Amino acid sequence: MVVTRDPDVVPGRERRTIAILPRSLVRPVHPDLVYRPVTGAPSSALVVAWARDDRRRLVASFVAAAVEAARAT
Repeated sequence: MVVTRDPDVVPGRERRTIAILPRSLVRPVHPDLVYRPVTGAPSSALVVAWARDDRRRLVASFVAAAVEAARAT
């Protein structure tokens, strides 16, 4: 998905912000943004790696969220 503050997505317009996001990250929809699906683009892979002995809760939460997002797509 392309996320932009410019509803027309016109190249060259000032104050334009564009981000490419996986579909799983465009919910909930923010009222100030416009979401446009990207068609015809090749698929991509996301890889998450962490140290085997890292037992921090923050790392475990991040990995769990990444796995959940991957399953949702």
